[in-house]
Amino acid sequence: MNRSFKIFIICEDVVLNNLLKKSLDIWMEVASVQFYTSFSEVKAINPGENLDCIVLDDIITGSASHEIVHILRQKKKIKCPVYYLSNAEYGEEKKALYQGASYFFKKPFDPQELMRHIAGNTKARATMNVPNNASQIKSIEEEQGNLLRVEK
Repeated sequence: MNRSFKIFIICEDVVLNNLLKKSLDIWMEVASVQFYTSFSEVKAINPGENLDCIVLDDIITGSASHEIVHILRQKKKIKCPVYYLSNAEYGEEKKALYQGASYFFKKPFDPQELMRHIAGNTKARATMNVPNNASQIKSIEEEQGNLLRVEK
């Protein structure tokens, strides 16, 4: 299968990384996903990188995540949508959006809703695998539930 879509996930939480990767695989089988787990890895992203989107968790070692958004937008000149995931404490939502995040998802969030946003706002929407019957939806919910249970 042609894996032409490029999605970066910036997150150090292994469980969340697995949930996002599995959700992307279910919803958009063509997504090529790269993981970054620290600020030093993010600094190595090429300026002007051609991406479909970035999913950024609020907890990253080495920097505040809203600062990472600023670096991606201002120094790296990344233009794709940035989906910011956070507990929204201490005005984090305003900071993230002010620095250039495109969307803010408050934890806990619905992974299917995030996938609908990603697919709807990227060229991936043309190949989106929208679950179309109750058994597919139940299967996705069970898979995501199994991943979320590990975190508790």
